[in-house]
Amino acid sequence: YSNGGYPNNDVWFTVDLGQEPSFRLTRLTGYAVWGTGNVNFQVYGDNGTTNLPDSNRGSFNGTGMNQIISIGLSGTGSWDTGYQTSNIGFYRYLTFRIKATSGSYDYGWNTTKWYGDYY
Repeated sequence: YSNGGYPNNDVWFTVDLGQEPSFRLTRLTGYAVWGTGNVNFQVYGDNGTTNLPDSNRGSFNGTGMNQIISIGLSGTGSWDTGYQTSNIGFYRYLTFRIKATSGSYDYGWNTTKWYGDYY
């Protein structure tokens, strides 16, 4: 959850899927609640810690990471990225980012389901 406005906005979190990169994210579905404004929902992948966002960084722009999925969202309801199958690698770290692109915003990301491949 976050509350703010464009351009001073950005919410992200990173998950660590284990020492060896073994998961390839291919699709996301979910349900979101948006107040006002528009946002981009992005997912980045990486296998090292150099480019990951952390609490010492004032902003996160994804530099050096591989963007896997990017979708624009507005309003309340279900969303589905569809299957993303080309140029997707197996990653240890996935960073999920929500970035407002216009207006003010007040949102909740209620549910999500991940689809992917393991090896």
